[in-house]
Amino acid sequence: MRAEYAAELENELHRMGVQDVKVSASHGTKVRIFWAEIKAKVADGDHVLLSTAEQGEDAAKKAYADALKEDLPLPLRELLNRQCEHIQRSHDQVKALRDKK
Repeated sequence: MRAEYAAELENELHRMGVQDVKVSASHGTKVRIFWAEIKAKVADGDHVLLSTAEQGEDAAKKAYADALKEDLPLPLRELLNRQCEHIQRSHDQVKALRDKK
């Protein structure tokens, strides 16, 4: 899903005339995923993976909130709002699953 969001955002920015768009996972995201995989192999797997997933969702929520503080053209703002709402729902689902473990 995140790759689709990145592509959608990149397409919108191209439509707006922004040509040099680079979207990639942050170094912190890659480290969190790697660390979660290691911890899951030695710890109680599902809970650790869900906690790490929730951290990733928290980081995404913050990035979207920061972007939405800016003065953005309406089509871009609507796109980010829609994606942000989905990320919030995903976060809530991951958190609920984690809390069950």
